[in-house]
Amino acid sequence: WASDGQTWGSQSATITTQKVNQVPVVSASDQTVRRNQSIQPSFSVTDADGDKITQYAFYDGNTSTTSGYFTVNGVKQAAGQTFYVDADKLGTVSFVGGSSTTSDTVYTGAYDGNAWSSWKDYKVQTQGGSNPVVTASDQTVNANESMKPSFSVTDADGDKITRYAFYDGNTSTTSGYFTVNGIKQTAGQTFYLDANQLDTLRFVGGTVAGVDAVSVAVSDGVDGWSNQKQFNISTKSVVADWFEQNIKDLAIRSLARSRFQDGLLDRRDMIDIFTNAKDGGVVDANEFADLKTLTSNTNYIQMPEYVRVLSTKISQGNPSNNSYQGSYLGKLQAGSSAEHLDKLINEHFLGKDRPLPIGEYSYGSATNVVYRYAEGNLFGNNNDISYEDVKQGAIGDCYYLASLAAVAQKTPNLIRDMFIDNGDGTYTVRFFNEGKADYVTVDRYLPTQSNGALPFAKVGGKYDDSANELWVALAEKAYAQMNEAGWIPRYTTKEGINLHGLNSYQGIQGGWTDQATAQISGKSGNSYFIQSSTSNQVIDAFNADKLIAFSSFGLNSSGQGPTKNSPVVSSHAYTMVGYNQATGQFKLFNPWGLSGGYESGDSTFKPGILEMTWNQLKAYFDSWKVNG
Repeated sequence: WASDGQTWGSQSATITTQKVNQVPVVSASDQTVRRNQSIQPSFSVTDADGDKITQYAFYDGNTSTTSGYFTVNGVKQAAGQTFYVDADKLGTVSFVGGSSTTSDTVYTGAYDGNAWSSWKDYKVQTQGGSNPVVTASDQTVNANESMKPSFSVTDADGDKITRYAFYDGNTSTTSGYFTVNGIKQTAGQTFYLDANQLDTLRFVGGTVAGVDAVSVAVSDGVDGWSNQKQFNISTKSVVADWFEQNIKDLAIRSLARSRFQDGLLDRRDMIDIFTNAKDGGVVDANEFADLKTLTSNTNYIQMPEYVRVLSTKISQGNPSNNSYQGSYLGKLQAGSSAEHLDKLINEHFLGKDRPLPIGEYSYGSATNVVYRYAEGNLFGNNNDISYEDVKQGAIGDCYYLASLAAVAQKTPNLIRDMFIDNGDGTYTVRFFNEGKADYVTVDRYLPTQSNGALPFAKVGGKYDDSANELWVALAEKAYAQMNEAGWIPRYTTKEGINLHGLNSYQGIQGGWTDQATAQISGKSGNSYFIQSSTSNQVIDAFNADKLIAFSSFGLNSSGQGPTKNSPVVSSHAYTMVGYNQATGQFKLFNPWGLSGGYESGDSTFKPGILEMTWNQLKAYFDSWKVNG
């Protein structure tokens, strides 16, 4: 109310007394977390006014690099600094345990839109992890033999083992001992290995029966070492067997004895034995002697014939060892390097000493040629063998391909048996040296032109054609490689090139069909002049399943001769594949292939099949060869 001295006036108003704002209150208790484990921090917030919390604040007071830390949406937050999170993002806040046992004092605050709570401090304790645990049982080892000690390790935290400790309590000179990478470790002293060295650890049995009390402990690099697990390794005395009596090197003895349990050392066994015969990067005198002993003993040590032949070439020496991939190598001997031995393994067991393909040939040159892996199957998709598979390329080796055709036509199983599929992309190929089997290994890589075609014996399509039939091309390659062994009769060309012992395709240009057929089939042969033979001699031999080829006349210095402008290729070998009694015609196969072709300087087509009478043969051919 109010008066001006004369009258009173009035006005009404409402006055509201507001309640004082109550700040939020954060409550939390100490918490635990495992190493590197992620948890959501546990706390609660109350607000006496019922206000909604709109923001949170966090602070971690431990700045050690091994302590725990907060993350927001997976992103690590820096310790020693406050960070804020809106209420709707609270679920993205986590706390990650430290990498070692440690304690973080952390702080949490809450904001209700008007005021912040007081900081609430609490501890997040990173718990210590578990030590690894080693288990092992007693073991035995033969005297002087090497074994890999057996034990197992568990770690409840899943930590990776980083270090190992070993101890051998038996210091007797006749007891067993640990080795690391082949080096003997001193008994009575603990030695340590990093995890990446564990595969080099072995225990070698003593020279006499006895027991070594050994122990092993492991560390995970975080929680410390495990218990020392003790166990016994007993050396078992064994009756001195053939290996004990004859093989000096412990590693070779142990491996050879183990692989010979089935009574046979096969190709894989011998590759592994050779591979392990180079301790310290060289083949020492004992290892060299042991390899020769294993390969030369035929009374006790059994091997497939081809394995012994190839193994003997490595250990005992062979002319083919003189070079490898065009460079000088030489035979294996005591002191040879591990690299030297590897090259011999590659040459004889893996076919990596491929013949040189570059050169000038009878039917063209090979300059831009590289080896490529040939697709297809050895005997084609139908797994059959026929003289029709033969198709000569640039090399003047008609004598050899005609021989392959003759063997395939009469005795295809000899071709099948000629190849041993090693199952690793290589084939071991058999030849006969004066009736005695000899072997060479080839891989599936064939000389290939830039357009994918094969310049030498054809296999069907290009090198990458899955329908290829590979046997003729691989047999040709194997023959070129076998020439390096030095026993295939060769000659010196008119250009002065000595073809004897060359590991090249040039080295097999020109030859004699009866000799090549004998080298492929093991059947001895002879050569006869047609003019002094009768048709019945040839027919009777063919009907008796003999292998027969014909050699045509050559051209004179003027390029003339009976084969000029005829259907017959000059100075060429043909395979007899049939005889028609009704017409009296002999059926001959041209190793150029069924499609035939043209000879340089001669416009007359040379067919793949010739059918001629005896008199016609006498006009074009000077000799015939027979094997079997």
